[in-house]
Amino acid sequence: MGGVLATSMGAFGVDVTGSRARIASQTMSGWRLQTNWSKTFTPIGTHVALAGYRYSTEGYRDYGDVLGERSVSGSNAQWRSDTLRQKNQFTVTVNQTLSSYGNLWLSGSMMDYYSDRGSSTQLQAGYNTTFGRMTLGMSFSRQDTWWRNGDRSQVQKENMATLTLSMPLGIGEREHTLALSASQAQQAGRNAQLALSGALDQDETLNYALSTGWQQGQGESNSVTDWGGSLQKKYGFRHAKRQRLTVTKLSAMVCRGTRGARCTSPWHCCRPVGWRHICPGGSARRCGSQSRGRTGCNRQQRGLCAGPLIDTLSL
Repeated sequence: MGGVLATSMGAFGVDVTGSRARIASQTMSGWRLQTNWSKTFTPIGTHVALAGYRYSTEGYRDYGDVLGERSVSGSNAQWRSDTLRQKNQFTVTVNQTLSSYGNLWLSGSMMDYYSDRGSSTQLQAGYNTTFGRMTLGMSFSRQDTWWRNGDRSQVQKENMATLTLSMPLGIGEREHTLALSASQAQQAGRNAQLALSGALDQDETLNYALSTGWQQGQGESNSVTDWGGSLQKKYGFRHAKRQRLTVTKLSAMVCRGTRGARCTSPWHCCRPVGWRHICPGGSARRCGSQSRGRTGCNRQQRGLCAGPLIDTLSL
């Protein structure tokens, strides 16, 4: 539960969320307190989109972390995320409009964790602009992570530059979007993604998405390519004063890598809990988290993740 208060000094918000979940044989419960502030300084065109602080107790779990921990329960894999066992988090995002020249933005966050997991600091800066109907974006980010293990500590630093390009395509009576992104990171290496998405019917209840990607690790000669697609159908019905919208999504993604290359890009293909990972030889295994950035197949093999996903949202 929470609330927002709008004043001449900006908008102030407070939110308190509780969680209770059963993971394996343990019941985890906790709560999270989140406060934020936002304000637009009209004369200079500066907008503080979000400046907030969040505190979570050790037993609090986000919905995604609950599904992730359940997916690896009973195995040697570990579920890792930026929100798991997070204690304190401070975030701020500032946007500066440059009239017809585009928009500058700056964001930063600091967070620490329970169980001696350490802490993390992230800083991002970017620029967005439009050329006709085309949108161009550039961003730079830096992340410093401190890991603790007893008296020992380890520091990991990552610098990344990203370029994005989005362009609408008028195909038939409906609009489709072509998106391209490319990045260069100090540790992760090079990455490129190309995606096409849009609606197939006039009411935009049948949507599709196609994507392909390429990744090469830093200092590695081998690369990884992947491609995939998804089809989503939305339908709803109204009963009395309630309306239920059911979204049905069917997705499949293929991961292919050369011998010795780490399959770290379609990493997303095995995230949905309950999907099946099909490896060479016809064997099928349940998909879990992308522990250490790898899929369920061997590093020199091909793999396929496919399965239905049904989400129901009541309004």
